[in-house]
Amino acid sequence: MRNLFLDPSSIVGKSKVIINGEYYPYLKNVLRVKKGSRLTAIISAKIYELCVEKIEKNKIVCSIVSIDKKCDTFQIRLNVYQSLLKFKKMDLVVSKLGEIGIEAFTPVICDRTVPRDVPGKTRLERWKRLASEGGKSSGILRLMKIEPPAQFLKIIENMDGKEKESAILFTPGSNYPHILDILNVNFLKIFESVNIFFGPEGGFTEREIEMFSRIGGNVINMGSITFRSDTAAIIGTGIIKIILEKISQK
Repeated sequence: MRNLFLDPSSIVGKSKVIINGEYYPYLKNVLRVKKGSRLTAIISAKIYELCVEKIEKNKIVCSIVSIDKKCDTFQIRLNVYQSLLKFKKMDLVVSKLGEIGIEAFTPVICDRTVPRDVPGKTRLERWKRLASEGGKSSGILRLMKIEPPAQFLKIIENMDGKEKESAILFTPGSNYPHILDILNVNFLKIFESVNIFFGPEGGFTEREIEMFSRIGGNVINMGSITFRSDTAAIIGTGIIKIILEKISQK
């Protein structure tokens, strides 16, 4: 069963959870839950196992079967910084990263950003919905946060000197290390979070790459294939999470 991300206000008393809003038609008409159906919900970083008691108009009443405080065994935080693309491509990236289950997504304004691509409040709200839908479909235990747009140079300035954070920037070119050259057991022992940067169509400028290297960031490539920006973000983030999850189990 897919995970539901619910607000703490959905808990009633000590033994009930009320599900309504956008989840109600999804559960009633798509998943067709009925009395006795089991559901899994994430509430305040805890896993709630629920049993449907009754389906009323506009709400589903569930009893709490069990609560597991250990919400996610993957402890390292992945934060993705995606240079702004055309809105349809950004929608795709947000949706797929929501499925992968990262900590936070930040749209980045860099040297080659087109001004019309900078999102407003309505677009950011849309991305929050897409992130939630992606999480529902994949069963991940961590709902991706959507941060407001930020300037590339300001972001890396704020990262400078943070010993527990690693920064990775993807760019084409065989003169840069391969992703597998830096992801290992020692990497997990050193860092608590990984900040991953993906460029716009046309890539980061030499000035941006130089500034990134100055703060100790890792400039790497994904091999011989040059991917489109949206494809690179999805594949690159997925590869990093899969590798780090595997390493963390050793």
